[in-house]
Amino acid sequence: MDLSDGPAPQTASSLNSPGSTPRKLRNASTREYERKDNIKFFLAQELDKNILEIDMASFFSTFLGSQDEAWPDRCLDALKNPNSHDFKNTLKSQIEAERSALNGLNHPDGDSYDAICATISQRIPTYDPEQRKFRHLTEVEYEDEMYEPLCSLLNFINHHYRNHLGIKNEVYEIDKEWPEATQPWPLVDAGSDGASTTGEPSSQLNSSYLRRRFVRVPGKPQYTKPGERDSFQPDLALILLRSENPTPPYPLGWEDIKVAIECKRVVQTPHLQTACYARCMKLEHVDRNFSLTLTITGPEFRIARWDSAACYVTPLINFHEDPLSLIRVVGRLASMSPTDMGYDTAFSNAGRVLYSQAVPGKDRIRTTLDITPCKVYENLQVSPRTPAKDPVKYLLDDDMLCDARDLLFCRSTRVWKAQLITDSGLSPEYNAIKQNWQDETRINEA
Repeated sequence: MDLSDGPAPQTASSLNSPGSTPRKLRNASTREYERKDNIKFFLAQELDKNILEIDMASFFSTFLGSQDEAWPDRCLDALKNPNSHDFKNTLKSQIEAERSALNGLNHPDGDSYDAICATISQRIPTYDPEQRKFRHLTEVEYEDEMYEPLCSLLNFINHHYRNHLGIKNEVYEIDKEWPEATQPWPLVDAGSDGASTTGEPSSQLNSSYLRRRFVRVPGKPQYTKPGERDSFQPDLALILLRSENPTPPYPLGWEDIKVAIECKRVVQTPHLQTACYARCMKLEHVDRNFSLTLTITGPEFRIARWDSAACYVTPLINFHEDPLSLIRVVGRLASMSPTDMGYDTAFSNAGRVLYSQAVPGKDRIRTTLDITPCKVYENLQVSPRTPAKDPVKYLLDDDMLCDARDLLFCRSTRVWKAQLITDSGLSPEYNAIKQNWQDETRINEA
């Protein structure tokens, strides 16, 4: 079996029902199977018939949601004309954010604003409409020559969307659903910096809100509980961080990565590699229902959505010939809310806990879970969308009773050890809370 790319996708005439119970496939149930070669071997088998290709329009409307169709055109116009006000204004937004994050330290691209601006401008792959191509991204001899210009392009698109969404009440609209994580129990003053553990400076604007930035991944991302699992290293990633320091944080954790990106110099279909990244995110992001990956191979790209039922991918799209599709995808990824990215807001701080706050220790951010009790009948459980009463809140123990060690397409069962939070404090009794994927109409097991 060729393990280099994984199986080819199937064309899907329609999407699987998102409420379907995933069928049980192979488990990676022992530590021996957590070794890289074994994981890849079993993933290659599991991907067979579980990669569904759908057209870009359907993928976007179903999984990425709507956006102002004028934004991609404006961004492309700016990339066509680096002397335009729009291009310079976008660049100014990025440079100001980076200099603020450095808090007086020297910027790696120069000492003055003009020097930094000139260096970054030369690095951005502007678009040549006559040749129909992005500069710096054609005829690349080595793969790592792609990383710097790609990051520059993706971050330019990120800041272009940031500027066009604008500021309201001193908060960038793009960041308003990404406030810094706070300790949910015991409660801390919302105005304090109880969630800050590293002392990393934030931008002077909306300093209590997190930012997202495309970076070259500096090393293998860390697990919050390493154990004996092998790790994998994506080439680039969209990460969450407190401020836009031009030097990526190190060590970087899978908890920080929101979208993993794989790059190849020539056209390939690296589903197996991106499946490894999707599984790493699945194991670490316990508050997430699905993840997203992006592949950029030669002149083409595709985006994939991974959940516990299947992987949905777009066809390969030539971003030189169709630059608007790339801009539309990157702009949407950069402007998504935690819910849009698959995070379940029943968990406290859903998607907003950084790796430095998730590792075990005295500064670790705890997790609470809101559970909505539902009426249970003899043969039917009412959908969770029909609550019987107000949610109750549980404090989850750091150690699970049962962790999901499956591969990708499974029920992703986890069992939490938890204490009920009452008006008078924590209940002394512990409860077991089961989390898994299943059909909403399935008869209640309890």
